[in-house]
Amino acid sequence: YQQFKHLQQSPLGINKEYVISIPLHKADKGMETIEKLRMRLAANPNILSISGSSINIGRGKDGSSSKSTTGFDYKDKKISTNIAAIDYDYLKTFGLKITEGRDFDRAASADTFHNVLVSQSVAKQFGEKQLIGQKIFVDSASAPWHVIGIFPDFHLYSMHEEIQPLTLVMGKNAA
Repeated sequence: YQQFKHLQQSPLGINKEYVISIPLHKADKGMETIEKLRMRLAANPNILSISGSSINIGRGKDGSSSKSTTGFDYKDKKISTNIAAIDYDYLKTFGLKITEGRDFDRAASADTFHNVLVSQSVAKQFGEKQLIGQKIFVDSASAPWHVIGIFPDFHLYSMHEEIQPLTLVMGKNAA
């Protein structure tokens, strides 16, 4: 009972009070499904925001969770981060505000897979006074990441784990 109570009352770093998480069975159709939901529910004044990501909050119904992690070198430092592909309004949906820079914006045609948002714990690893606008070469074979915003750390995975560094990328074909 105490553990259950702890999990219910522990701060996750997000506003979980009115959030509904719906796992999608066909991940390849995820953004299309989110856009359909957005169009059908947009007129309902009780729905404030709709978004999606490649990672479900916490554990799924089957008890599983997924992580995508990458590591790379940056100016003689080892950087490690989990990565989640997201849709617009992801941070807004969880009540998170950008602490530096900006969020993804539909009006910004440059918001592609290479623009990224990083959590404060990722930003700290770089040790830069000004990370916004930096080009980060994660892989020499691909285009660099452009850091456009920094957001507060939050629990995305199990409460049995420490909050982990997270980088958010705009999901392919984001709606």
